[in-house]
Amino acid sequence: FPGARAEDFLRALAKKETRAAGHYWTRAELKMLARIGPKQMFASLVLLPMRHIQRAVRRRTTNDERQ
Repeated sequence: FPGARAEDFLRALAKKETRAAGHYWTRAELKMLARIGPKQMFASLVLLPMRHIQRAVRRRTTNDERQ
């Protein structure tokens, strides 16, 4: 769409001045994603939730000791 602001985007939608952009992923891009995907999934599904739980437990035990 022509422009950079939200108003420009809404105007372009109303006037049907938007067009599709981008491309289909290439084999090289898919191979790269296959290489980094499992590590990223492990981090987001295991490591980060574990850190959040640890932080919550630490806060709770610290607050309990202060009371």
